[in-house]
Amino acid sequence: MPTYVRVKDTDTKHEFDVLETHPQIGDNLQLIKSDRYPPARSPRAPKHYVKRARSTQQESPENVPSADASGESPSRPAGRNTKKEEGEESHD
Repeated sequence: MPTYVRVKDTDTKHEFDVLETHPQIGDNLQLIKSDRYPPARSPRAPKHYVKRARSTQQESPENVPSADASGESPSRPAGRNTKKEEGEESHD
């Protein structure tokens, strides 16, 4: 019966299961020896590595508009479920 082991691709840093006889183990696939991923009879779901997003512009107090600068709080657009004043009719 085939046995699958957990490996990590050294280029992409993705983790996934391959057969323990896979020829690339040791070349560009690093074997993960962990209590969390013991050898298994069927392959497990992969774990994809995604780089964290970085801010292209550092936010500093000069770049961020302040509510104190205008003296008013920022307004928000009215949604569909806003209350209508008395006397207004719905035109739906």
